[in-house]
Amino acid sequence: MWSLITMLACAPDAEAPGPTEGEKVTSPSESLDDTEPSPTPAWTASQAFGRLDALDGLPMAPELLDSYFSALGYGDDACPGLSGQFNGSTYEGCTSVLGAWYQGLAIYQELQWEDEGGAWDVRELGTDFVILYPDGRRFDAGGSVGSRVHTDDGVTEWISDVRGTYRDDGATGALAIGFSTYLVATGRVDGAAYGLDGALGLADLTMGFGGLRVEPACGFVGEVAIRDPSGPWYRLDFGASCAPCGRVTLDGADADDASDELCADPEHLAGLIRGGLRL
Repeated sequence: MWSLITMLACAPDAEAPGPTEGEKVTSPSESLDDTEPSPTPAWTASQAFGRLDALDGLPMAPELLDSYFSALGYGDDACPGLSGQFNGSTYEGCTSVLGAWYQGLAIYQELQWEDEGGAWDVRELGTDFVILYPDGRRFDAGGSVGSRVHTDDGVTEWISDVRGTYRDDGATGALAIGFSTYLVATGRVDGAAYGLDGALGLADLTMGFGGLRVEPACGFVGEVAIRDPSGPWYRLDFGASCAPCGRVTLDGADADDASDELCADPEHLAGLIRGGLRL
């Protein structure tokens, strides 16, 4: 539509023809109004957030690190190396004595230090690799994995930081399905509070967590978002005060299904985080 208007405007000698008898005259505002109606959501708000209940786990650093070192168990000193990370033989790809194929890069390090903010114990893995197991299963990884334990004033917090895209046919749960994520999860050993921040795409489910704090004693703080298959996002905002219920919107407008408030049991999500962090 815009290209047609521009062409007419740029033709200096052209006369715009007038309407013929009986022809409806369309105003400029009507001709430029190409707004399409919003698609009908495939899920109700309850159905969308109810899919969280079907999750049996969330991608966390401990599981990914375990899968990585398990896959290294099929290697040897020459391919891909026994230092916990790939050596130069994997740039073009190499096959180990046991028949596993490794290609790409993997950089692993362990760090411990203390400062005025407490003590840190950190494991980090940078990935851009493909591993083919001897039986034909495949492990794809591209991103970074961080597992951190922070202790200060007698309080210990576990932190999982997973970014990138991963799939391991030799694993179970979310890692076997494959996912893309930027997800930071936190949890304290006393179980008083857990946190999620970031986004996760897993199978047909795309979700986001905006500074979400899960407190089993009272509920939630922050926001959870679920993308409907038709495109728009359902958002469940618990606000700044811990509560089991929050206001639901669909792309900024109140959701259509009966109530604009939705409640949830914090224990289920707390359990997923606790299990993923292995607390």
